[in-house]
Amino acid sequence: MNRFLPTNTPIIVFLSTLLIASCGGGGGDNSGSSTGITYNGNTSPAAIDASNSEAIGKAAGESVQIADTSTNLPAGIVVSSSIDMDTINNIIISIANSSNLPAGLDVSANYCENEDGSAITSDNPPEASGEYDATITFSNCLITGTDFSVTMSGMSVTHIDNINDFPNTGFSIQYNNFTVTDNINDTSSTINLTFACTDFELISSCTYSSDFLGDDGIIHRIAEFNITGTGEAGNGFYGTATFFHGTFGEVSITITNITYGGCGAFPSSGEISYTGNNSSGTITFNGDCTASGTWDDGIGGSGSF
Repeated sequence: MNRFLPTNTPIIVFLSTLLIASCGGGGGDNSGSSTGITYNGNTSPAAIDASNSEAIGKAAGESVQIADTSTNLPAGIVVSSSIDMDTINNIIISIANSSNLPAGLDVSANYCENEDGSAITSDNPPEASGEYDATITFSNCLITGTDFSVTMSGMSVTHIDNINDFPNTGFSIQYNNFTVTDNINDTSSTINLTFACTDFELISSCTYSSDFLGDDGIIHRIAEFNITGTGEAGNGFYGTATFFHGTFGEVSITITNITYGGCGAFPSSGEISYTGNNSSGTITFNGDCTASGTWDDGIGGSGSF
């Protein structure tokens, strides 16, 4: 299964269309944010110590389930057992090509194969800096192909870093509370992911990340995840990821037998170890919804919580 788009040809066509579209006509308002939850927190390596190790560990525990949704998403970036993100990304790019038409265009008849499905685009003029967004809002939209059948609801936002520098610019597709149902296998996932490329001509520059509002009221991010398992008893999550705590910054995490059930957003068992700026910590989650762990600040201090 390909993790990223198999070819950059659709991207080139898409960005070309947006470039042409942005040069014509005015109207619209690009003020405000349509991208939902976005991480604007600390991106420096975390200095783990007695004051923050528990907070980092607990938020990292939430992040594993957030990234995975309920269908093992990080392991192969899959929406279900048969539909991967390449399929969804290409659908978004195809529909976003219509964004050179008037803002608020209803393209339901062109793409949704069911009468009660809808897909509405919103095309805003670029900012003076060249930043550019194209939004598509889906509602119960059925789309089929030779080997897939999906029903989609939610919002996607395609962002171009600087349309004035085309084609030497990055882009991203952000999915916000985006529900995809695999009609073939009768499974469903809610996706909160960003697919981002720093260089659209180099697919290896593309990554996935997921931003979320934690139980602590802070927006966090999990990225570069490679996770296997289901998160259920007997088949816990194992893997690695990069976790960004909105306040304390970046840590590399290793996930060992993390399971969920009965503790809300937090794991009910398993362990996560994390390393930051020459510092480290561990957290162990228990079935009674408590957690304990250790920390080492890398400068002679260590302890437990």
